[in-house]
Amino acid sequence: MAIETTKKLSVRKTVDYIKFFIALALIYIGFMVWQSRDMIIIPLDHHQMSPSFSPKKFHTGLRLETWGKLQYGDVVYYDYPFKPDQDRREILFFARVVGLPGDRIALKNGKVYRNGKALEENYVQDSAAGKDNISEIIIPRDYCYLLVDNRNNYTRELYFRDSRSLGPILIHTLEGKIGKTRTK
Repeated sequence: MAIETTKKLSVRKTVDYIKFFIALALIYIGFMVWQSRDMIIIPLDHHQMSPSFSPKKFHTGLRLETWGKLQYGDVVYYDYPFKPDQDRREILFFARVVGLPGDRIALKNGKVYRNGKALEENYVQDSAAGKDNISEIIIPRDYCYLLVDNRNNYTRELYFRDSRSLGPILIHTLEGKIGKTRTK
């Protein structure tokens, strides 16, 4: 009788240890997933990525260790400090990747041309396309060309600035991608 009780206690302890280690593994996995994600809120009253993304809503951002997987159409967030004493987290920019290293980018009457071909940008409304004319440039190695979706307003607010005013953006200043919106 005492041997059976001891065996039951031993089995119960073993089961408890297994439950503990499974719970610990789940916490570790959850922590690792949480570490790779950012909860991003697009700055209030700034519609630089509308209608694709609405202000005042949370969007999940994915921090990446390597930018080799950066693709056309990815919406990225990045900081671009204008003042040395400015907190880097105060200003986050959001824009869409339209050019990668080696691409030739030009804008003609608001239409984007990559390597001589006009892009089909169904995420940009006609009223938001703008009328920009920018001569063709070649995107240098380790840089990308970023444009906001709502392009008419970029001179009005700091948040509407993109590669048209900043030039090609160093890929290593990009902090992550937002959501799963990707267009070809």
